[in-house]
Amino acid sequence: MPLNENDRAELAVLNVIAESMKTMSGLLQAQTEELKGLASKVDDVQARVIRLEEAKHGRDIERLMRQDEDFRARIQALELANATLHGQIGGVSGSANWVYRLGPWAFAVAMAVFLFFEKRGG
Repeated sequence: MPLNENDRAELAVLNVIAESMKTMSGLLQAQTEELKGLASKVDDVQARVIRLEEAKHGRDIERLMRQDEDFRARIQALELANATLHGQIGGVSGSANWVYRLGPWAFAVAMAVFLFFEKRGG
């Protein structure tokens, strides 16, 4: 049974639609492959960002540890200075106590010497 003019036109339109669908399918497949490649690149970038952040945090931890060591050294220096100051204060305090304890005796000896020379001279 031969095709009439309308059937041939309809068949031509269907062939054009089929070719367009094949082309769109190919384009869709190409875009899918491109998206997979981009997703892989995104994963690589995320992994690199994570490594960089870990390295940065590692440097931050090292910096904090150095600061901690510096602070501990400062604390030790201040404790040593404090101990030295307490020793000096203790020495001054001890000297003052010695003067307070011996002061009355020194005054008595000075008065005795003064009176001795006063009697002798006078």
